[in-house]
Amino acid sequence: MRLALAFLACYCALNYGMARAAEIKATPISGLPDTALITVSGVLESSDAERFRAAVAMYPKAIVAFQSTGGSLIAGIDIGTQIRFRNYTALVPSGTLCASACATAWLGGTKRLMGSGALIGFHAAYIDQNGQATETGVGNALLGAYLNKLGLPDRAIVFITQAHPNELTWLTMADAAREGIDVALFTVPTEAPSAAPGSIAGPAPPVSPAPSSLPSVTTSLEQRASASLTELLSRLSQSTSLALPYLSSVYADEVMYYGKPTRKQEVLQDNMKYMDRWPERTYGIIKDTVDCNSADLTCLINGQMRWSARSTARNIEAYGTSDFLYKFGFSSGSPQLLSQSSHVVTRSRRPIEAAIGALAPSASLPQYRDYPVARTYHGANAPVALTKQTMQFQTRLRVAAKDEPNFAGNYVLEYWGCGTTCLMGAVIDVATGEITWLPFTICCAMSVDPGFQAINFKPNSRLVVFAGLRNEQQPMGAHFYWFDGREFHFITTVLDDGSFGKHSATK
Repeated sequence: MRLALAFLACYCALNYGMARAAEIKATPISGLPDTALITVSGVLESSDAERFRAAVAMYPKAIVAFQSTGGSLIAGIDIGTQIRFRNYTALVPSGTLCASACATAWLGGTKRLMGSGALIGFHAAYIDQNGQATETGVGNALLGAYLNKLGLPDRAIVFITQAHPNELTWLTMADAAREGIDVALFTVPTEAPSAAPGSIAGPAPPVSPAPSSLPSVTTSLEQRASASLTELLSRLSQSTSLALPYLSSVYADEVMYYGKPTRKQEVLQDNMKYMDRWPERTYGIIKDTVDCNSADLTCLINGQMRWSARSTARNIEAYGTSDFLYKFGFSSGSPQLLSQSSHVVTRSRRPIEAAIGALAPSASLPQYRDYPVARTYHGANAPVALTKQTMQFQTRLRVAAKDEPNFAGNYVLEYWGCGTTCLMGAVIDVATGEITWLPFTICCAMSVDPGFQAINFKPNSRLVVFAGLRNEQQPMGAHFYWFDGREFHFITTVLDDGSFGKHSATK
């Protein structure tokens, strides 16, 4: 109980705004000899590692509580190394932000604690070049070496460093368990510790407003809500076998589902019926507005999206736009979908073959029938052949490898989100388990044609059409490739010139 009450002291002590530069305070905890609460708040600077070393020198035991948007990576690594060397506990209290270099330092804790609704964000190392965040190989090497020394598995290191410098990967308890990052949920005790002169159990420091240049907890909630919606739409674009486990984890036990309180199981069954009818789906946000309540850690997101859905078996695709309203809650640490509703604004249908013709009616474009398969595999699916490069996506790939072939006779083409409107993926040979990566990421598909999927393919054809930007690079258009079983070969590109009437071969 005494240690739990000390954690309550930690929680209270961080109830103040972040300073512009890091503020590091060490305060003895009443009733716990040789133990201190170390609070680190504000932006980390290179000199803060030495300041931290001086602050903790006399304490063999400590709880280090963080609140920071980040700062110097070197300082974060140094502080995290000191925390690990001294066997300190690291804490991010509920509703508190710890991102970038702060999260790097927090990882050093021999015991890591995460409060309910805490916001812990990671991204790749970067340098600032004329105001632009540019990923740095040296920084990532230092970060990777540090994470290895902490004993984190490869999949955790990939998770921590996967986000672009301008983005953040937010940690949840579910993520931590899946990726092998040991984290315990911190809950605030209801009993307050007894005060002692000079101890942390006294009144918390006065509240001061956070500088406008630093994101508030509400701002961070908005970022996390937007990321949660992007993840939801990305997962809904996957195969049913991959989408349903995620939906089961993200839906609350009871959901306000299209205006009616509905049990999770009924919501999942409704989603399954739709996915069975439309096995291929793509969603893209046109506009959205996020409104968060930091008191109860909930966010409402309303806006409009483009969507398309396809059934190869029925040779039909539907596409259009819809208004939507989602409500996410973050009080449990992981995003929970509390409410969902939408209504269709526009809707169209057409045969699948018509989608290619709509791109350039006057041009002679490759057709699926021009690239037939020699045979279709009907045997047992082989286990997926994972490599070090594919381990990050092992769950997706293992599940996909159990599906029936959906591309080029004996392959499963599986794709997933890699950011807002961005997709990446791989082709799995169900006969051998071998994996071939798609040759690039693809984004912004619906800018090419409202009814065109980002990745277009058929079970009985080796042709695949990517719609959008390849690796986020121009030109925008529909890019035609054929697959020989080992690699993808470029055929042609139809540029997005506003008319789709010009046919241009672009490598």
